Amino acid sequence: MKSAVKDPGLLRKWLHELSSRRSREVPFLAGLPDSNVDLLSFLVDGGFDPMRQKYLSGLVFDLQKEKCEKTGRDLKIKIPRSTNAYMTVDFLSVLEPDEVHICFSTPFGSDGHYDLDGLDVLVARNPAHLPSDIQKVKAVFKPELRRFKDVIMFPLKGDVPLAQKLSGGDYDGDRAWICWDPDIVSSFRNTTVKPEDMLPPKDALSSFFDWNTKTAGDLISTNAEGICLDNLIEEGLSFGLKRGLLGICTKFKDDFCHRRNCIGDKPAILLSWLLGELAFG
Repeated sequence: MKSAVKDPGLLRKWLHELSSRRSREVPFLAGLPDSNVDLLSFLVDGGFDPMRQKYLSGLVFDLQKEKCEKTGRDLKIKIPRSTNAYMTVDFLSVLEPDEVHICFSTPFGSDGHYDLDGLDVLVARNPAHLPSDIQKVKAVFKPELRRFKDVIMFPLKGDVPLAQKLSGGDYDGDRAWICWDPDIVSSFRNTTVKPEDMLPPKDALSSFFDWNTKTAGDLISTNAEGICLDNLIEEGLSFGLKRGLLGICTKFKDDFCHRRNCIGDKPAILLSWLLGELAFG
């Protein structure tokens, strides 16, 4: 693009590569071509220079931006043997720890499964920052649970709830990602989910946070009755309008782990704990 804007011939070639229209007829609207590609071609053929005309340089930038966004969409990796489903718990207690039950109302996936009985599957929940936020479990079919369709049933048994292992999830509408592609699942190994066994521990960041523990009762007891509501609103607005750091830190952690090609060493775990505190603290 940088080279094309300096040479009309190269620019026409670049525009031709962007154009998806195969017919020779160019639709016009209000005296100008209706699409940005045809509009830019029309103006360049008329002698206008994108290096001197801000309107044309804006069109070039918009076209390049659209091209980058399309490339980003095309680069998404799709896994046919995977799905997302709401998480619910097995109140009948027929599932053993690290077992899940999932049935489909219609044949699903490239293999046409009605259930995933006997398959090892990966379950996760976004966002998954810690290595333990993705768990490898066994999918089983339980006749007692066959009426539950298109949801994933988690076991009630076990020391730590499976949902809790997945980024601190629960059963109030959270969705789990389920994958049963053997090329992905077979080589996966679970990591520990006990915070006390991780290095560094979860409380390694506690000294860096100044927690606001005020309650509505505290504001009422320390203020006159007539102004306690105003102070409560002011306190809430002051807290809510503070700059959020979750997105900034998430981007930093993604780039940091990508450069070092590691998600499970001490710095990566520490950054994951930080993101957890920023999200749920």
